[in-house]
Amino acid sequence: MPDDLQYGTGSLILLSDGELEREKPNTISIKYLNRSGCPEQQTRRVLMNKFGLLSLLMVAINVALFFILRGPNANLYLGAILFGSLSIIGVIFAIMSRKAWSITAGLILNGCVIVFALLLWTAIGIS
Repeated sequence: MPDDLQYGTGSLILLSDGELEREKPNTISIKYLNRSGCPEQQTRRVLMNKFGLLSLLMVAINVALFFILRGPNANLYLGAILFGSLSIIGVIFAIMSRKAWSITAGLILNGCVIVFALLLWTAIGIS
């Protein structure tokens, strides 16, 4: 691909000559010059927005915390509170994303973490 790529998201794209072009929402438009020097454009739909990615990031942080906080001397109270709070924030981000793929993935994955946190909380109460 040529060196003069221009990336834009949202409703407006600033071209190299300073003019603005309207775009459809939730698309990424890539403009470049082809071999003959004529401008070409490729438009792709975006599957996830920033809230969807933040929701999946909360799941990744929960998995990382699980491996950090494990062991015989692990603080179970801290783990249950962190897992529960981060997954609730992840569910909120998933709902705020307003994309079907992000909502489905965020709710399922963060829901699994919430179930794990509730089971951990139950184990704390039993022991």
